[in-house]
Amino acid sequence: MCKELENAGMITAALWTDFDQDNQVDLIVTGEWMPVLFFRNNNGIFKNVTRQTGLPPTEGWWNSLTAGDFDNDGDLDYVAGNLGLNSRYKASAEQPVTLVAKDFDKSGNIDPVMGYYIQGKNYPAPPRDALTDQMVTMRKRFPRYSDYGEATFDKLFTPEKLKDARQLKSHRFTSSYIQNQSQGKFKIKALSTVAQVAPVFGMVTTDFNHDGNLDLLLVGNSYATETAVGYYDASVGTCLAGTGKGTFRSIAPKVSGFTVAGDTKALAQLLTTGNKPLYLVTQNADSLKVFTSTSNQNYQIIPLQPTDAYAELHFTNGKKHREEFYYGSGYLSQSSRTLISQNLATVYITDFTGKQRQIELGSKAVALQRTR
Repeated sequence: MCKELENAGMITAALWTDFDQDNQVDLIVTGEWMPVLFFRNNNGIFKNVTRQTGLPPTEGWWNSLTAGDFDNDGDLDYVAGNLGLNSRYKASAEQPVTLVAKDFDKSGNIDPVMGYYIQGKNYPAPPRDALTDQMVTMRKRFPRYSDYGEATFDKLFTPEKLKDARQLKSHRFTSSYIQNQSQGKFKIKALSTVAQVAPVFGMVTTDFNHDGNLDLLLVGNSYATETAVGYYDASVGTCLAGTGKGTFRSIAPKVSGFTVAGDTKALAQLLTTGNKPLYLVTQNADSLKVFTSTSNQNYQIIPLQPTDAYAELHFTNGKKHREEFYYGSGYLSQSSRTLISQNLATVYITDFTGKQRQIELGSKAVALQRTR
């Protein structure tokens, strides 16, 4: 399918999506120490077109992907969950977090060593004891903790030592909104500060405040960290209300009622047998959390066929946007493949073969459901 995917990196998220709207399903993938990669589908042959998207370097510690027409312009935008900014590690294009890996001490084991910038200089990230336990030869080079504490990364490894080493860089740690500029071009910007307090994993795109604009629900945190770093546990769940213009405003947990602390990971939207939307959140070593809307609103529930790919939604107020139907999105999640909306006038649903069907508001295929 695409040779570049064989060695793309530690992939953590993938989304089959038609990002250039040519009616061929493309692929976006990302992961740890990876950029957000765009693979365009040309009759079953996929080509990496990331360099043509207009994006700056996006290498990061990405966890998840979701999509939605957040600016109501008829194409799909994307949101990517990342490490966030509440960490000792800060990354930028000029001062990336770095990683080198090689059998430096000829012990038969690969020695990965991470570095990060402090006041303009790149220092090794591991404490002295952790490094010398892995590479005993470093004990002679740095007999005192003060020597090691003052050593920059280039003092650890000469250019000759780094020859043939695997070298990686991460330039961006913000969980980000990737706006589709059409014709295969994109623009990336950080989500609001409240979304940066911890790693973002689970994500769901939905209109939770019923204003006709797509919103975001996010969960995260991570307890799978090194002892020297500590838990990433500042998030209690995030609600971002979309403005319909590609921007978001945060809703406080005490207002939204969406509060999930702990080591939260997956987030999915499901429907009960009574067509009531539910939001399920998983937590490592803890219970499953279930949320539902408390508002008294009418939903239009449109069942989908297994081969349905996307829909163009036309609303009674004249607005329209595009929605795709995924087999997996967010972080290790699968939401119900059901179209849930409000105030729809007409829906045009297209399947993976290009066949389209039209559903009017009064069609029997539309089931109105009032939540209580």
